[in-house]
Amino acid sequence: MRIRPFAAFAAVPALAVLAAGAGMYDQPYALAQTGRHSEVRKEARVAITKIDGKSTRDTRGSDPIEPGKHMVTLHFTSARGTFRPEFRELEIDFKPCTRYLFNAIYEVPTGPDWKPGVYTEPIGECRRKFMKDQPAQKPAR
Repeated sequence: MRIRPFAAFAAVPALAVLAAGAGMYDQPYALAQTGRHSEVRKEARVAITKIDGKSTRDTRGSDPIEPGKHMVTLHFTSARGTFRPEFRELEIDFKPCTRYLFNAIYEVPTGPDWKPGVYTEPIGECRRKFMKDQPAQKPAR
């Protein structure tokens, strides 16, 4: 039986694709995302600019984050008024299979002060995959 060189070379890219598939979602993770705007709760969306000093690819949400303590940098500006400071840093202890939603909480819609607000909710697909035997947590507000 003769081995064909083409078959051997064709298998190499297929193995590379399989190896690349392993990664961000192969272990319990957390997500940082912007929250929802609410005039009633006096909350506005913020931009998530950095996690652990590294810029995010999308200011609306992060790639999966390894559970544990991380520094999150938030940026808030509004066309309604001037808010200071524009940036705030928070140290968050990210729990596995949890989505963190970040907002700016203000007293007056025209500024000048705001503080960060954080809501949490479980990530269902992560919990089903990695935490089958643990009861679901209620969302925190």
